[in-house]
Amino acid sequence: MKNKILNACKLLLVLSVVTVACKKDDKKEKDVLTGTWTETPPQTYSQTLRFESDARFAMEYLHPDGAAKTTFRGKYVIKGDSLKINIQEMLELQSSGTVVRTPANSVMFEKGTFSVRDNVLTINYITYPADAPVQTQSKFKAILSQ
Repeated sequence: MKNKILNACKLLLVLSVVTVACKKDDKKEKDVLTGTWTETPPQTYSQTLRFESDARFAMEYLHPDGAAKTTFRGKYVIKGDSLKINIQEMLELQSSGTVVRTPANSVMFEKGTFSVRDNVLTINYITYPADAPVQTQSKFKAILSQ
């Protein structure tokens, strides 16, 4: 009888340790892209990317006159060095201050791959400037938060 009680206590102890050790951490791990990035070198249109830890994505274009802005919003997925971004809506801030919201369903950075080195994000993807596929590369510098 004493051995049965001792064995039951050992079993409960082992189960307790296993349960605590296997407990899932509900916090989503921050990936290497999480944060805000600005195009480098700067182009005519200021371009900023924002990757959030909950897989939300936004790309903002600030027009040269500074009065109008276009924002693309969607979701992103990374797998190894592969980057897939699905755009779900476009917002255009008109010079009058009016925001025009348009639903969208498109892919950004087609067949994209990425790397991050020295706070610079490099994205390689396919564009079609003359209806023929062209390998394209864009670079973005991390905007470090204080």
